[in-house]
Amino acid sequence: MSDHTGSLTMKPMPPIDEAREISRVFDGDRLKLARTCRGWTQRQLADEVDELSSAAVSQFEKGGARPSPRTLVRLARELEFPVGFFAHAAGTEIMEAQGFFRSLRSTPQRARATALAHAELVRHFVLVLERYVQLPSLEIPSGPTDSNTNLDEIESIADMTREKLAVAPGPLRHAVRLLEVSGAVVTRLATDDERIDAFSVPFPDRPVVVLGSDKDNLERSRFDA
Repeated sequence: MSDHTGSLTMKPMPPIDEAREISRVFDGDRLKLARTCRGWTQRQLADEVDELSSAAVSQFEKGGARPSPRTLVRLARELEFPVGFFAHAAGTEIMEAQGFFRSLRSTPQRARATALAHAELVRHFVLVLERYVQLPSLEIPSGPTDSNTNLDEIESIADMTREKLAVAPGPLRHAVRLLEVSGAVVTRLATDDERIDAFSVPFPDRPVVVLGSDKDNLERSRFDA
């Protein structure tokens, strides 16, 4: 793309001085998270960065090596993340998220991984936000749920949750509001992949519920929640 001067518009280059500081406390898990958010493999990321191999990306992510400041700058530019994101920060460690997808079978593994990475980013943002803003305390009870949970067990968990949250029998009037005042984080994921549907991630500090991207469909949003 060209600007009005006719020169090519390039992605802005992060400052090298900041990269020198960040490279000393580089967190490979954050590189993996940023790469997964982009939907790239290690090979695809390496191809975007000159003179970088997929083996080097793997070493960076596993903690076996740290990128040089200049390489870190290029990684940040291609992934479109601020350099500071790649610094390790106590209390905001990256977790391997396991989500519950409504359309699990029709959702490819890489698409699920990308969606879960976005949920982890939301969690990371909320952890930082909570340093400055008091959010509702987590009141949603946890229960043993997995793909083998039968309908009777699901109904029992639902009844327990209603009792815990003092919800009267019958349809919920404001499903999203109930989730938020009970401590969950509700967000949306804008994606062109129609196979990505609503899902939730039961992070232990605060669950994240991701609604479908069709925000103009109120009935669909209620069903998603």
